[in-house]
Amino acid sequence: MKAEEICRELDRLEKDDTPFETLLETGVDLLHASDERFHWTGLYELFHDNVLRLGPYVGDATSPETLGVGRTLRGAAIAGRRSIVVNDILRLSGDEAGFGPGARLMVPIRTPDEIFGEIEVESFLPEAFDEEGLRAVEAVADRLAAMFGRERKLVLAGV
Repeated sequence: MKAEEICRELDRLEKDDTPFETLLETGVDLLHASDERFHWTGLYELFHDNVLRLGPYVGDATSPETLGVGRTLRGAAIAGRRSIVVNDILRLSGDEAGFGPGARLMVPIRTPDEIFGEIEVESFLPEAFDEEGLRAVEAVADRLAAMFGRERKLVLAGV
């Protein structure tokens, strides 16, 4: 399934009043299934204490459940409001290096005014993320950002 198809499916589910958490889970599931190179795909939601907390994910439970914004490479994607691609994890140091060769992609879920979290994708394959793959994950992140924005407005309105 391509990014456009994932976004259409999310739109369809949202119009059918699918619960917000189910939309997030579905987005992660469909994105993960869209590329055989993805071995871990997850969503981190940004909370008011400037901490990212792990939400829905597909893959082994090896990633941290919380991340400080700006304190790690993963948090740097949020702090810098931009996607980060690391196509050779072994070049990283310490905990960032992971457990072997591979690649990592971190994409903020954001609108121009607000950041809601990030999508992280990991692959066992070095150089797994090309420009097309990056744009696909960014398209899904943008769609989820719009859904986050609508959900927050409903919560603030007490609906």
